Amino acid sequence: SLDPQFYWFLGHVFILLGSLFYALSTLGIAVSIRAGIYWYRQTYFLIIASFVFILYSDYVKLRIKHFTTPVALLYDANVQYLSISILWFIFNPFIGTLPPFAIFSFSHVLSFLHSHLLPALGYSPQSGLSVSISNFLTTNTPAFMSTVANVELFLFIRLALALFTFRLAAFIKFAVFLVFFRLRYQTSVYTYRVIQNWEVFIDRTLSNPNVPIVVKETWITFKGYVRNIFGTLLGGPTGFHAEEKSR
Repeated sequence: SLDPQFYWFLGHVFILLGSLFYALSTLGIAVSIRAGIYWYRQTYFLIIASFVFILYSDYVKLRIKHFTTPVALLYDANVQYLSISILWFIFNPFIGTLPPFAIFSFSHVLSFLHSHLLPALGYSPQSGLSVSISNFLTTNTPAFMSTVANVELFLFIRLALALFTFRLAAFIKFAVFLVFFRLRYQTSVYTYRVIQNWEVFIDRTLSNPNVPIVVKETWITFKGYVRNIFGTLLGGPTGFHAEEKSR
């Protein structure tokens, strides 16, 4: 029988294909909206299955991870992404949610190709193709994770703006994503850096003498409001982990 890892690899291949087909449907290219929704659902089903597989391997089969309380599970990145993928699966398609998972799957496909498929095909670890893939992953993984963090920040902003529709679904999605984003901010150095970088960027932009004082004051007031009102929710980094490598 085939190694379960191979089925996991195939799952990530189909996640990439499903993400591509859904993107094409949203752009009105080649794939109909109805077909796009189908691929959206199927892709999230595979995403959920992939995280269940990882968590089963970690906590049940291999027992390589330990936790003191069930709450500590929330600080596992795989649990975080499983939860948010279930959220996107339950509700109507929300454009922009699939790219982070597509990025993860792309990395997994390349990793499996490098560590399993190429050796099975007779390529040595020192072969040009193997070295190229390894160097590509080493060089670009930080950029991939920063891209994911940026997408998640913009999703957070979109969900916050959606609250003004005063729909129950908007409040549920925002509440769940707020917890998710808080955990990412606390446990992922990439999310933390992205937020800090955007704050610095906006500060520098508004420091221009041509920017009206009222705009600068509004930004300062907004930052203070977020820190005072939502500070206990967003919290701060509790110690970054290498969870980016576990997915």
